[in-house]
Amino acid sequence: MQEITYTLPSFYDDVASCDDRHVHLIMIATKPDIIKQVPLYKELQKRGHLVLLGHTGQHYDENLSGGMLKEFGVEPDFNLNVRGSAHEVVSQIIGRLGYVIGELKQRGKIVIPYVHGDTTTAMAASNAGYCHRFASVHVEAGIRTLTPDYGKFNVQRSTF
Repeated sequence: MQEITYTLPSFYDDVASCDDRHVHLIMIATKPDIIKQVPLYKELQKRGHLVLLGHTGQHYDENLSGGMLKEFGVEPDFNLNVRGSAHEVVSQIIGRLGYVIGELKQRGKIVIPYVHGDTTTAMAASNAGYCHRFASVHVEAGIRTLTPDYGKFNVQRSTF
């Protein structure tokens, strides 16, 4: 797919040549994603796992993500370059990331998408993984009870 840009032209061959069958695919799109996901990305790398960093391209401005990536010293392995209205962005993430996951799957890889929060990226990236029968890892989004009282949180959680 032309819309996707890769850091290396040999992206798929490079990933396929790695011995590790599991690909930990960390997805980012926004500053909060970067803040939460990059430490996870670095920790998985430190432990010797095959880790890829994917950017949706939604927040492509230097102030919105470029500066954060430089500050953390990381560069995404690929960028989905999504643009448009909400429904266009959702379908582009599912389609383009689905393509990436499908290509990795064809090369014998088990892809583990990591998503953060309650964002469009989290929903769409999880759907892209699901389409290829891969479960996603959801990195916490925070407590939504507006109180730090975990007792109230547990009561609210148990009512679902």
